[in-house]
Order: sequence, then C-alpha cells, then structure tokens
Amino acid sequence: MSRTASLVLAMFLLIVVLVAIPWTGSAQPRTLVVLSQAGTLQQIMQEEVVPIFEREFGAKVTLIPGTAQANLTRVIAQRNRPEVDVAIVNDIAQVQGKQQGVWERLDSSIVTNLSSVYDVARDPEGYGVAQGITATVIAYNAKVFARLGWKPPTSWMDLLDARYKGRVVPHHITNGFGVTFLVALNELLGGKGADLTPLWSRLPELNQNTLLWARTSSDFDNAFAQEAGWIGENGATRINVLIDQKLPLHVVYPKEGGVFITAQLAAVRNAPNPRLAQQFINLILSEPIQKRLSETQYYGPVNAKVQLSPETAARVPYGVRQVRSLKVLDWAMIAANYDQWISRFTSIIGR
Repeated sequence: MSRTASLVLAMFLLIVVLVAIPWTGSAQPRTLVVLSQAGTLQQIMQEEVVPIFEREFGAKVTLIPGTAQANLTRVIAQRNRPEVDVAIVNDIAQVQGKQQGVWERLDSSIVTNLSSVYDVARDPEGYGVAQGITATVIAYNAKVFARLGWKPPTSWMDLLDARYKGRVVPHHITNGFGVTFLVALNELLGGKGADLTPLWSRLPELNQNTLLWARTSSDFDNAFAQEAGWIGENGATRINVLIDQKLPLHVVYPKEGGVFITAQLAAVRNAPNPRLAQQFINLILSEPIQKRLSETQYYGPVNAKVQLSPETAARVPYGVRQVRSLKVLDWAMIAANYDQWISRFTSIIGR
C-alpha cells in the first residue's frame, strides 16, 4: 500500500472513531447545593451572593430553603451519601450536627476570611462559623402602646404582665429565638444551667398571656401585621426587616441584655463539592457580602474589618464592644437537654 493510501485510510478510520463517540457538548458546570433559610435572606442570597459565586468559580448554585432543624435533619438523613454541600442552620443545630459528625472542619487556607471573624462567631473546633450576628430582643407595637398610654417594655419579665393577656407572641422552644428567650427568662427567675425549674413554674402564666407560640418567622410576622400581637421576642434582624415593611414595631434590648444568636454556616462532611463548599462560606464572610447582609438583613457583621454607615450601624450589633455586650449561651448544654426540654415545654403549654 502506498504512503498516500495509508494516510487516507488512517484519516478514514479516525473519522469513523470520532463519529462513533457521542457528542456531549462542553463539560457541565459543577452544582453547589446549599440548604438555606427562607424569606428575605434567601432572596438576597439568590440575587447577590449566588451570581458573584457562579461568575467567580464557574459553578452553579442551587438554594433549597428550609428551617434550621429541617436542614439538619436532611443532612443527617444523607450522611452516608450527602447530596448537599453547605447548610445554613442556627446555633443549636450547628452543635447538634457537630455531635452527629456531619460537618466538615473549615480549612483556613481556603476560608481565608476566618482570620477576620470575631472569636465568638467561630466554632472553637472549626466546624462552623456564623454568617451574621443578631440578638434575641423584645418587639412591641408602638402604635398600640401609644394609643393605650403604655410605656415601652424594658425587661423579659414584661411579657408576663397581665395587661398583655392574649397579645404576647413568643417563639416556640423548637425555634432558636424561642429557646434563647426561655433560657434567658429562666436565669432571670433564678435558674441556673440545665435546671429550668423556675421557668416551668412560671410558664403557665406566660402561656395564659400568649396569643400563639410562633414556630416560624411567618407566624410572628402575620400576628403583628394583623395587629393581633402587641408584644413578643424575636431577632433584631427580623424586627428591623418588618419595620422596613412599615409595621409599627420598635426594638427593645431588655435591661438584662439581648441574647447573642446567629445563623451558622456549616460545610457538610463528604460533600460532593468540598472545596466549593469552603469557597462559598469564604465568600459570605468577605467584607462586601457582610456589609450587604448588614444593610439588607440587619445582621451584625462577623468580619471585624467591615465598615458600616452610621445609619446601618445603629440598627445592628456592630463593633467589639457591642458584640461582647450580648449574652452568650452554652449551646452544648442546651443541645444535651433540648429533647427533654421540648417534651416538658409541650406538656405544659398543651399546644
């Protein structure tokens, strides 16, 4: 066979092989799956965080909204074959997940912004970090209080005042804001640590004042939007969002102090995209994103380098002194007793 004929045959065979290989187009981008929070935080993530991440890392991001406990339950159920990469949970779910071994330790060589985060906002063993700081505080309907000639509340004990019977909207103990309020109230009543005896003895009294025990943010929002609820507790973040929506609410830091509470970022152990998960967390901790979370969601920044305008700073926990003024709870102790507390709480309130 001549050399020319050999080249022709080789080219023919190559064409046959290429035709036989199915065309799949360009490589599909990786998809980072994030269990997020619902509501306005989900919206800001979708509109501002996700586009930046997708553009910078060439990956797609899928946000799946849910409550903190629902997100944790999903991660635990998938622990042998995780389908998600990052979970946004609350403080107690972060501790419970760490105890269950479903979180991956954060890598400071990837999550480089960790070095700028307040110590109190980082898990001491590296299994999570707060995305923002808020405080459990008192909310009240300023219009109703003015109409009735009442002075603003000043203490957690005010929620037990008989004047507010049927108008109090506290959060259920299964909600992060609820458990922080109840533990703070127990300590004010003389309780210590895991012993909630003083709280249990006064809970029927609080229950008589209660319009409803809010399990979700929408429960609380609707009660105050309809002016059925007049006073309650919530995160300062959420109250400020409702104020922006023209609800006549005011924020009160009780004289006993607001309670430190956060939304936590956790990388899922054995996640499909472990490096992307850490990079996503690092982006949220960056100065620009932290600033936007403060401006739109009223989270206090966990990144100490963030500079806020005076207007925003006045509405969020901001700066070392203010962050340290908040009461920090023992979440490991709470997690160890949580199921028992839920059972006792439910047996007392009867709903």
